[in-house]
Amino acid sequence: MLLGQGARAHGGGSAKPDATAATVKAASLQLANDPEWLRLLFMRDMVFGARRSLVSGPRYFAAADGRQHADHELRADLEAFYLDPSTLPSVDTHAQCLYPARLNWLKAKLGSALQNLPKVACHEYDKWQARVAVDHVAIVFSSYFANNPASMFGHSFLVLRRKPGPLYHALLDESISYVAFPDTENPLFYSLKGLTGLFPGRLLMQPYYMKVQEYNNADSRDLWEYELSLNPTQLLRLMDVLWELGRNDIPYYYFDQNCSAIMQLILAAALPEHDLDFGHPWVIPSDTLRSMQRQPGLVGRVIYRPSSLSAFLQSYRTLDAAEQHLVDHIMADNESAQALLELRPLDLKSKAAIIDAVLDCIDFKERIAGSKDPVTYAALRSALLIERAKLPNRAVGALAQSHEVSRTEPLEERPDVSAPSARISVGAGTSSGQGGFAAAEWRPALHDLASPDEGFPPGLAIEFFGLTVRAYPDHPPVLQNFNLIAIHSVPSIEAIVRPRAWSFEIGSQALDSCGKDDFNCRQSYLRGGRGLSGRLGPAVAYALLGAQSGYQGGTKPAGFAGPYITAGSIFKLSRRLKLNIEGVRSRQFSPQGHSQDRDELSSVLAWAPNLDSEWRWSCIGRRQGTEWVFLYSHYY
Repeated sequence: MLLGQGARAHGGGSAKPDATAATVKAASLQLANDPEWLRLLFMRDMVFGARRSLVSGPRYFAAADGRQHADHELRADLEAFYLDPSTLPSVDTHAQCLYPARLNWLKAKLGSALQNLPKVACHEYDKWQARVAVDHVAIVFSSYFANNPASMFGHSFLVLRRKPGPLYHALLDESISYVAFPDTENPLFYSLKGLTGLFPGRLLMQPYYMKVQEYNNADSRDLWEYELSLNPTQLLRLMDVLWELGRNDIPYYYFDQNCSAIMQLILAAALPEHDLDFGHPWVIPSDTLRSMQRQPGLVGRVIYRPSSLSAFLQSYRTLDAAEQHLVDHIMADNESAQALLELRPLDLKSKAAIIDAVLDCIDFKERIAGSKDPVTYAALRSALLIERAKLPNRAVGALAQSHEVSRTEPLEERPDVSAPSARISVGAGTSSGQGGFAAAEWRPALHDLASPDEGFPPGLAIEFFGLTVRAYPDHPPVLQNFNLIAIHSVPSIEAIVRPRAWSFEIGSQALDSCGKDDFNCRQSYLRGGRGLSGRLGPAVAYALLGAQSGYQGGTKPAGFAGPYITAGSIFKLSRRLKLNIEGVRSRQFSPQGHSQDRDELSSVLAWAPNLDSEWRWSCIGRRQGTEWVFLYSHYY
């Protein structure tokens, strides 16, 4: 259900001028530009110095122009707080019921100057507080999900924890998330509409088990719960901020008004004693977690909730080679009688571990959670559950006590331990066709295949708006590369689960095939491919077959389209030293009937002494020649 109550209209009645005039005037002059007041209104300085609230719903403002003028809104709120509730059609439309966060903040600031307020019984607000009965709060990160453009950077939401009791279960707590309401799932249109704010966004309150079903089970995404250490006053402020936002719309922007940005703004409004700064105009969920970790005492316990895929892989990796082979065989045969026959001669501990791994695999493949029943593996799952229940606890130890065995927390994938999302690089290089050059790069987000894996799923690269500029002697700087979007997914998951590798890119690059002086010779492209990836000795190898189209300038400008094939390997030489070798061969057909082959072999060696810096050496060989580039990168 959507958070908050129904229509928020208030009006009628009048304030007593002698009781409010002096207070309103003094407060509007002193407090209208207070940063805490601006955060409560979700006010932000826009381009060209304009100031406006991110909230677009008219019910959020008492003043008609309150979205643009914080002083007008403060004055209107103060006057509305003094209204006689008997003059309103419903007491729940009184400003004291609609804006409790602002009321309590003004009380704290004005003290005795804000007095003689009418007593108002806010029934809907009290019912909501009683329903949630929050004891503590956690911010939850749902891991990166490259198969959905809305979740490529991960997702953040709040969980409102109740006080544990005899009937308490964490999955029955309430979650609060900011969600967009898109009208397309096309990655290109989704990105374009999300970048331009064409999707409405709103807070959504759901039981936590629904989020676990959506992320853990349906999408196979790990959840990381970061418990916040809030005192009762801070908890009340947070609940009041959430109540005020209610059903009001906040336009969704992919980079700066996304799920993570709104969660961080909510916490910044409720926790003015903490400096929850974004650091840059765009907001990535992992950046939000790092900003909270920087606040002393704010983040407490971190809880890992593995996805169905992670649960299976952890069960599978505890088995020896023979046990893993039996799991593969049982899943491939899908015959319950044969499976029980093959399990019969095993010792009890091995039998329990194998059954657990098969059950985890079935749960992953069939997305089982809650009341959902299996389809393909129904008979096998039922037979194995019965067999598992027969195993005596003492004989197999902790393994048999519960199917939900203890899961190891993959500390290297914790999102708050990753490098910052933005990167700026400077360096130099040389090209056999154009000579020496200075180079500079800037990439606002997020991660590439040669970057350290800490905090990211291995084999996932997501980059937006990457720019590379080169400066040659006696020539003005040239835009060498521009990546609007570049996604590469080359997972190395072993066992029965073999996800597909894929890539998708939109960008533009300068070509050195037209001569040194023709810096307008460039190629704009859209390409995508699918293939296979997996571990091959010490490396992760991948191969993709795809198609591309675009436009190439130069002496004979023309559009083009054609196939391409990519193959490569990623060597993780140490914790923060990686080597990526990749070859690309493509054929481009023009409308005039001409074709052109393009070949490229590249190698990138990247070493990160820490998570804030990186040294990178790259070599690219083409038919026209070879280039070497050396770069130093700073992450921020």
